[in-house]
Amino acid sequence: MGNCDSENDQPLQPRLTVVRGGASAVKSGESLLKLGEVMVLLGMGRTYVLSIKDKGLLPYVRMPNSRAIRFRRSDVEAFIARAAAGEAR
Repeated sequence: MGNCDSENDQPLQPRLTVVRGGASAVKSGESLLKLGEVMVLLGMGRTYVLSIKDKGLLPYVRMPNSRAIRFRRSDVEAFIARAAAGEAR
């Protein structure tokens, strides 16, 4: 089959590279969010979200063979919690 591991017929999982902050791997089934989804959750614009990403305050992963980035939902929720406690700047 096209997108299956031939040994056990399991769907192939995309390989992700962690670029900044956070753990060294993405757990199977972990929810990844696009930039626009993070903007909605934070109630902030693109420039702000990219700024906190670049400062290392919000970890992200880069999709393989692509410039696309994704954010773990758990990291976004942790950022929101830190911001509510006054720790994220």
